[in-house]
Amino acid sequence: MNIQSDKRYLIIAGESKSGTTSMYNYLKCHKDIATAKSKELRFFLDKSYPAMKENTFDGSNLDEYEEMFSDAEHDRIRLEASPDYMYCETFLSVAELLPNSKIIIIIRGVLDRIVSWYKFSLQKGLLEKNTSFEDYIELCIKKGFKDNSPIHLRALEQAKNKQFINKIKNAFSDRVFIVDFDLLRNNPQKLMADICKFTNISSSMYENYDFKISNKSVESRLPALAKTYDKFRRAAAITFKGIPIIGVLLSFVNNFVKKVIYTNRSAKAVIVNESTVAKIYQYIGQDYYDFN
Repeated sequence: MNIQSDKRYLIIAGESKSGTTSMYNYLKCHKDIATAKSKELRFFLDKSYPAMKENTFDGSNLDEYEEMFSDAEHDRIRLEASPDYMYCETFLSVAELLPNSKIIIIIRGVLDRIVSWYKFSLQKGLLEKNTSFEDYIELCIKKGFKDNSPIHLRALEQAKNKQFINKIKNAFSDRVFIVDFDLLRNNPQKLMADICKFTNISSSMYENYDFKISNKSVESRLPALAKTYDKFRRAAAITFKGIPIIGVLLSFVNNFVKKVIYTNRSAKAVIVNESTVAKIYQYIGQDYYDFN
């Protein structure tokens, strides 16, 4: 490829449902980091990947990606978090396109992450309200990893994450930082110090930082409305991107609607029986990344 950018980028490329929003919020507060207008740019997703996206890389339009950070000073690190990147072949080209980029991937325990996907799917109205966890696993097995499978039913297939991580490591070499989700949850201050060292920025701001968890699964009052509104919100964000007054209005509407749709109660705990656990691990085999 003959197109490259000399700017520095820090990209949170995975995994979904593994604390990427919290990590993004911690990093975006740093004085040496600049963000685009939204957290998930999704520019390097495969064209066939079933996530709503404004634009994708076509082999020659890298300038459109850089324009998403138009307000960033040249020497600041540009941050984005598109956790579905790690499942896409297109993202591997970033290693050459952005030679000064560094990649963060957060890895969560297999069962913990699948349960989180189940709770999130209920919250967003992606599953029928009475769908049990066992039913959800059967749906994931039935759908597998077909091109037209919705993302929330790819939880089992994407749990075979070793293959995706190995490809990213091969492409980016020592420019990849693999994060243990348990460290993010239990000792975020130490983790942020490690990431700042990896990124060559000061970690002093995190010494007294208030680490708040973002995007936790909660109970939904109106799951059907949640599904419809989520599609509208994403479409509106893309359509009116770059129009500040519309952005302010959408933010106000979003905060109001979320209070109507969602409760403040955490999603109910999910008890997983042994037979379902066995079925999950039978499906994914040994193809998952393990810190142990």
